[in-house]
Amino acid sequence: MWRRYRGSAQRQSSFDDLTERVVRRGTLINMVGPLLLVVAAYVARQAGLGLDESQRPAIYPTLLYLFVAVGVADLAAAFFLRRSLFARSRFAGANLTPQATEAMVLRSATIIFAVGASPIVYGVVLFLLGGAIREVVYFALLNLLALRLLRPDAAYLEGVLGDPASDGYDPPS
Repeated sequence: MWRRYRGSAQRQSSFDDLTERVVRRGTLINMVGPLLLVVAAYVARQAGLGLDESQRPAIYPTLLYLFVAVGVADLAAAFFLRRSLFARSRFAGANLTPQATEAMVLRSATIIFAVGASPIVYGVVLFLLGGAIREVVYFALLNLLALRLLRPDAAYLEGVLGDPASDGYDPPS
């Protein structure tokens, strides 16, 4: 599938670069994005937007449990997406250029991380409906759990794309 470079060190270096880019993207989506959302919600609450904890609607406890359940279901969906979007047969069966393969890996990682980052949105909505910052932190912990469980490390990508030290792997240029 990737037969451009012949040097093993060149292939390994490019494979490591792809792995680093995937991890960087996951960190951005699952850590930086949620942090910015939490800060924006906190600033909005201080500016008078949203409800105070004393003004919570009567349906708030039901929404809390519903959002936690949906957040956990989103993590399960993201894990399923990881298994299906990073299936070895999806990459091995396609005769793709190295650039197309890299784009496919990065696009798949973005989708997986975005679905895994959705629980923080539920936490911010609850916060603006009168929730405590502690509840937003619980949803943020779900995001960190998603990042840890969904992050495809080098060994996982190697299993999907092939061993970078073998002759069957050549990096994108």
